[in-house]
Amino acid sequence: MVSTTKINWAAADQEYKRGQQLIKEGNWADGFKLHELRALPDLFWGGAAKFGGVRTSFDKTPIWMPGNSIKGRNIIVWSEAGWGDLIQFSRFIPLLKEAGAARVTLVYPDPIVQFVKRLKGIDLVCQPKDCGNNSYRVKAMSLPYLLMEHNILKTYPVERIYGAEGLYTNQDITKPVRSKPLIGLCWSTTNVSWNMKAKQVPEHYIKRFVEQHKEYADFVSLHLEPTFLGNYLDTKAWHKTADKVQLLDAVISVDSAMAHCAASVGVPTYNLIGDESVACWRWYPKGDKTYWYDSMTCIWWDDYTDWDAGLNKAAKLLFPQEPKKRGRPKKSVV
Repeated sequence: MVSTTKINWAAADQEYKRGQQLIKEGNWADGFKLHELRALPDLFWGGAAKFGGVRTSFDKTPIWMPGNSIKGRNIIVWSEAGWGDLIQFSRFIPLLKEAGAARVTLVYPDPIVQFVKRLKGIDLVCQPKDCGNNSYRVKAMSLPYLLMEHNILKTYPVERIYGAEGLYTNQDITKPVRSKPLIGLCWSTTNVSWNMKAKQVPEHYIKRFVEQHKEYADFVSLHLEPTFLGNYLDTKAWHKTADKVQLLDAVISVDSAMAHCAASVGVPTYNLIGDESVACWRWYPKGDKTYWYDSMTCIWWDDYTDWDAGLNKAAKLLFPQEPKKRGRPKKSVV
């Protein structure tokens, strides 16, 4: 059932936070509708608002708002928020045609265009001059609720959200056979967010973790800058990053774009979420599994600052039976 909840515009910030809580509780219809309040001031003033200094047809194109049908419209999906958000929500772009869109085009940053190009049924170039009067601009994170209103997505949590099976996987890549697994580690992010403190693991925890488990796994860094583990990644282009990540046997990562990238291409991903005080709404209902990625395991523990607890929990899932230490050979009795 599509949401009938009324938005209290005078208390937009509180309503937005209420929406996040409703999503956590599994009320996607009302929660994702209130999630649209993140787009202020655009939505507050209305999708067809006029802004000073706007010169291009793209910027003049109305912004899609709840309650508006996209049937017969040209839809321009444009980027917002961080890289992880784009990876997570772009999977829904092909469904816009099913919802009745006449044409679907994108306005996305160059580093992620080739990655999203793996989706079927979309064009990737839309210059501002191409935006006609029959168009809507749709922000990437608005796609879930838009598709709920058009009866394409369920308005409640389902076992598998469209795309959880890995729409971004590069089918031409074959993972090599190794004597022991190669695991990627991402222990910090530069993307600023309200729970940034839960995405910064001090490096000495990672060094200790690698030292403790180096006998039965090899490790690489999934950071662009050089680290004590070397420099496995050497590009800012997400499709090239995804291809290198897809070669790994597993990834342990803080809640970041890297966790989204790894899970989206089907690599077993252990997402270090922490405790509920720092957990994003998207990982609820709380549990080991998430609706968004089949290949992701969510790692929760009591106090997010106890990084050893989180890393050790990931290790127990990755290595349920650690190799036994070799003892001294017995003396011959001959």
